[in-house]
Amino acid sequence: MRTTPLLALTVSSLILTACTSDPETNQPVEPVSSRHLDPALSMTPAGVELLASSDFSEGSPRIAITSSADPVTGAVRGKVVAQLPIGAENDVVTFRYFPALDSFKASATAGPAIVDGDSVDVEQDAALITVPLPAGHGDEVSVELPFAYTLPATELPSALDALTGTLEPAQIGLLGRYPDRLSLGHWYPIWVPPGMRADADPKGFGDISNFAAADLSLSLTVPEDWSVIDGGVPVEKSTTDGLTTVTSYGTGMRDLSVAVVKGYVSRSRTVDGVTLNAWGPESAADELDGVLDETEAAVTALSAAYTGYPWKEFDVVSTPLGGGVAGMEWPGATWIESAAFAGGFPGLGDLGELGELLGPLLGGGGLGEVIATTRPWTIAHEVAHIWWTILVGNDSIAAPVVDEPLAQYSACLVLRTTRDGADEICKAQIVSGFEGLSMSGDKDTKADQASDEFASAAQYGGVVYGKAAWFYIVLEREFGKEKVRAALRDVVLERAFETATGPD
Repeated sequence: MRTTPLLALTVSSLILTACTSDPETNQPVEPVSSRHLDPALSMTPAGVELLASSDFSEGSPRIAITSSADPVTGAVRGKVVAQLPIGAENDVVTFRYFPALDSFKASATAGPAIVDGDSVDVEQDAALITVPLPAGHGDEVSVELPFAYTLPATELPSALDALTGTLEPAQIGLLGRYPDRLSLGHWYPIWVPPGMRADADPKGFGDISNFAAADLSLSLTVPEDWSVIDGGVPVEKSTTDGLTTVTSYGTGMRDLSVAVVKGYVSRSRTVDGVTLNAWGPESAADELDGVLDETEAAVTALSAAYTGYPWKEFDVVSTPLGGGVAGMEWPGATWIESAAFAGGFPGLGDLGELGELLGPLLGGGGLGEVIATTRPWTIAHEVAHIWWTILVGNDSIAAPVVDEPLAQYSACLVLRTTRDGADEICKAQIVSGFEGLSMSGDKDTKADQASDEFASAAQYGGVVYGKAAWFYIVLEREFGKEKVRAALRDVVLERAFETATGPD
């Protein structure tokens, strides 16, 4: 996730603080949960090569989601079917069920489950589902888990929300129903592997992703006059009786986001075998080429720095997001806050009269650079998460210090290939949040701690996105840019599809 560094308004300044058919053979394909996908269906040659050299193997999770979504009423119904390498020593399976948080008011239900063919009652505690396992189960279990909820209409965040956003999980806009969009992020019960934080009601700031790389498939049915944008690679689409069903695959993905949209326009281009898609409302149509330019720059630069982008598609989607949130990363996709996508500032559009008032105060550098480079920086940051938290996974609740600082540093690498004065822009983007801590009344603290151990969103943002990210710039000064980049490339090659920790 990309947050604006620190958001507080003062008198003189704005501080930014599922069976289908194989599309090539037209032969029936078994559900992904019963066998492993052919990686070539969803991955680029670079992704296939990276997968083959990793520990992703026959024992990796296989998860199929079959669902329907009504963007008008907000009703979502579905079932997860999963083959999970749980280990014989564990007696429960846990899932994070984000829609069940009270703040969504979605009346979310789940279960009963079917475990290795037998019906089992589940325990549901806020956003945590616990499925008991039978005695004597093997190292791998089969779990079927039905789920249902209805998202109420979501109000767009106000300018005040943008200035005072808390970054708490239920307030960052990952689930929402709007007139032209149904946002589905962390929207189905997602397996939390043993050893990861499994909070019933996450109270920290920022992301809650700590999921295993898996073979994922999605079969989603929506009204035919709506479009589906998901993080997977589409392999099948059919329309019957006014309903469209889209099937997507994703080998090695940790999650599958979905946006169901109406009236959106899109533009695409192919770069080194990867199809880049930009999606936005009609009002943002003139921005699509710019979004694609910035996305292409990020994918190209980071593929060269670390290793090739692994999947055949990448979608960048204009999305309403919560206060202080500029973007959100997903495997195969990123959501960019609507105002930032359109070239303005997250939650504040183009700043309007406020921008005119603050313009002379901001000048051409420092904070002014932060505002002027919000979208390209945000896109670069979110694309960087493909390598940091999606390829090289981490527990973003227990150790946000792993991925967010690296996404910030990687955005610097992107801007160095596209903009003059990139190092100054990088400094302004990274340092501004940390420098704003004193004005917010928050204090410095250590970066390597769980997200719920920070005192506030401002402290979390300033330390994790600011101070911890600057660590890599210091490494460059000590050892040279090429050595730092080569070392990080080695991390990707050695730990792809695994989970890294702070000590790692």
